[in-house]
Amino acid sequence: VAMTDATVTLPFAGKQSDTVAVVDAAIAAGSRIGIFWGTVLDTDENSPELDDVTFSATPTAGSMTLRVSAADPLDRVGGAYKIRYLIG
Repeated sequence: VAMTDATVTLPFAGKQSDTVAVVDAAIAAGSRIGIFWGTVLDTDENSPELDDVTFSATPTAGSMTLRVSAADPLDRVGGAYKIRYLIG
C-alpha cells in the first residue's frame, strides 16, 4: 500500500478548523484514511513542528472531505499544508 502526497490550501478566514475536498478515485465511501504531515514543510510561515493542528477525513466515493483543526482554541488555520495519506 502506497502513501499519497497532496497539498491542500485553506483560506485565511479566521477559523479554528476548516474543510477542503481532496479528489482521489481510489477512495471509496467506506475507506479508512490515515493522514500525516507531508515530507515537505507546509508553505505558510510556520513549520509543522510549530503547527499544532490535526487532520481528519470523511470519505465519499472518489474523494474525501479533509478537516484541518487547530488544537488550541485561540489558534487559526489557513495556508497550504503538505500532507500524506494512506487509504485502507
